Amino acid sequence: MQHRSISWKQLLNLHKQEFLVWLDESGQRIKMFNKLADDLDRCIIFCLTPRPYGEDLSTLCKRFVDCIPSVFNNCDDPEMYDKELMAAPAYAHVHLLERYRRCWDILICLISAAVLPMSDKEIEVLDVGTGPAPAQYAVFDFYQALREFANEKGYKLLAPQPLNLVSVESSRNMAGFMHLFSEMSNRTGPFRPTFIDFSKLNFAQLRENKRWEIRQGEDYYDYQTKSWETWYEDVGNLGWTEGLYRYNLVIFSNFLTKKDEVEKWREVLLSTFSTVRHGGIVLVAGGSGEKYQPIYNIVSGVAKETALQSVPSASKEICCEYSDAYARRIKEHYNTIWRWIKGNIDIDDDFLRSYTVKVRGRDQKIAKKLWNPKTKLKGSSSPKEFTVLTFRRNGQPWKKIKKGD
Repeated sequence: MQHRSISWKQLLNLHKQEFLVWLDESGQRIKMFNKLADDLDRCIIFCLTPRPYGEDLSTLCKRFVDCIPSVFNNCDDPEMYDKELMAAPAYAHVHLLERYRRCWDILICLISAAVLPMSDKEIEVLDVGTGPAPAQYAVFDFYQALREFANEKGYKLLAPQPLNLVSVESSRNMAGFMHLFSEMSNRTGPFRPTFIDFSKLNFAQLRENKRWEIRQGEDYYDYQTKSWETWYEDVGNLGWTEGLYRYNLVIFSNFLTKKDEVEKWREVLLSTFSTVRHGGIVLVAGGSGEKYQPIYNIVSGVAKETALQSVPSASKEICCEYSDAYARRIKEHYNTIWRWIKGNIDIDDDFLRSYTVKVRGRDQKIAKKLWNPKTKLKGSSSPKEFTVLTFRRNGQPWKKIKKGD
């Protein structure tokens, strides 16, 4: 490994503008986005295609259609995805490309502020509420683009180290879709979530469990005491285990959406924020406006309690674009899927215009942008912007003084 005599912040400041220009001139970002969209076209059609001894095409498509209003208006209901198998592909159809694109926008904010997490070893990323993994795909592709830029320009010190992508996802069906999509797009992952239940995560306890696992030896029968005993091996200093479950980048993308849940998760949020390494980042991305401000106040309090500092230059409202090349490709994805459905089953525009399902007790219609090629991507209820809060650790990993933590 080449010795680095300047800080990551200095390196990023030195090369960030050239990298951003290179992204545009090389077309690398739009190439990666179009590849993801092409793969999503194929994957959604695969999910709608009948299997031997399975449901027929019409039934599969109707179940898919039934899920559309819910994944628009009730997407933060975790139970929905395991109640209905088609909810996961419906969510990916509606949200994956836009959430991937937004994560790229956020990462560009991080590199512009020269706080993008970097490492001389492995860059460890924790994505909470990963869904069909748009944030993980975006992080992988962004760092891959940065690596290609550094290698092409000969900036060996800048080339990032390999990523270790860790995720939290409670839905088995969503995890199954993630695995399928990664395989169909010939990616090296992610293939499965690392953790299932966010509400029960305790990283200090996980580290202690690992120490116990290492210390504990084999059971044996003691004939003097006439009982089974456990033999323990002296493994020496286990201080290295303190580095386990530590992350350079923690992402909460459209996951912290309900104030009562966020309040209930305060302890697990403290545990999660405390895992961030020196120079590491916690990203919280979600909706804008008064509705979300109480959530962001709680999150900011947790960050302060765990000694993370806000990064004002990377905490902002980011505009949602509805007419650029990325938006046009998202609209084309919607058109591709609906052309395929309408070409294979008896479904017409009159049906789609009148089709409603109950979402949280109210009738909801399928968004026109999903089935009408003439309708623009932006609708009357489309958000103008989304919020990003960025917190950074400028010192060593935070530790509670309380014994056992």
